[in-house]
Amino acid sequence: MTETDKKILDKLHGVLLDIFREFNRVCQKYGIIYYAAYGTLLGVVRHRGFIPWDTDIDIWMTRKEFEKLYTHRDEFGDEYELVAPQDYGDNKYYTSVPVLSHKYAYLKMDEELCKWYSNKCNRIHLDMYMIDKTPGGLEGVVHRTMSRILLSLMYPYAHPQRPKIAFFGRGAVEAILRMVARRVPLPRLRKSFDRFARKYEDSPKGKYIFNSVILDTFVKCPVQVLEDPEWAIFEGEKILIPQMADVILRKHYGDYMQLPPEAERVPHWFGVDKFVSAEDFVFESSKEKKQNYQI
Repeated sequence: MTETDKKILDKLHGVLLDIFREFNRVCQKYGIIYYAAYGTLLGVVRHRGFIPWDTDIDIWMTRKEFEKLYTHRDEFGDEYELVAPQDYGDNKYYTSVPVLSHKYAYLKMDEELCKWYSNKCNRIHLDMYMIDKTPGGLEGVVHRTMSRILLSLMYPYAHPQRPKIAFFGRGAVEAILRMVARRVPLPRLRKSFDRFARKYEDSPKGKYIFNSVILDTFVKCPVQVLEDPEWAIFEGEKILIPQMADVILRKHYGDYMQLPPEAERVPHWFGVDKFVSAEDFVFESSKEKKQNYQI
């Protein structure tokens, strides 16, 4: 890890912690349930804070709990903005992950891209991953596969310069999606995806949970992990974690208490290292209240 990486990580962790405090404040005020997830959950259990080289904060929420939070979106402080997928625009797909963004800490990304998304795409933020119930067996495989397909149909509505994860055959897949998906308005696709993903929300068949947005859609956990969340400590702040945190962490990381080799303890800048490096971060004083956050 370079000295620049370390310097930016210190600032970034400070901004992310501020965002989390604001998120936690509103959630506690209205009794909204969430769960630390992925690297954030691992950081809570192994480090009682950030993984030293981590670059984000990940949260799990059910769609019902997020809907409660969204009704209180005007209660966040002036420095913050709650952005749901539909807030990028009726015909502008960027992500299906709601975020709580900091208005005065951002990334220098493609200027046209940022203007197209009204600068909602380049701010430092906390991720809120929606988790849904799903059955076991073949019925669950079909449910998770169809959820993933419906999500993919939104991709043609993204700006061409949106950072993408490379995979073999992506060009052909995108060409097919453009021909098929653009015939259906994006708001309708969003509703169809949301309705299908939560198909088993109130069904006794929903014995597992999964996250339809991550590539590994088929990683599922027993629904019991959501029962009786517990308070833990994250950088001196209280944070809710799943009661069965060990089950989740072992599914995703194996022997999670074992540190990775030192060579792997490096930041992955928002998962888009090809587009973003440490030098691309900008941290403004909130007092400046600049209207244009893109340099």
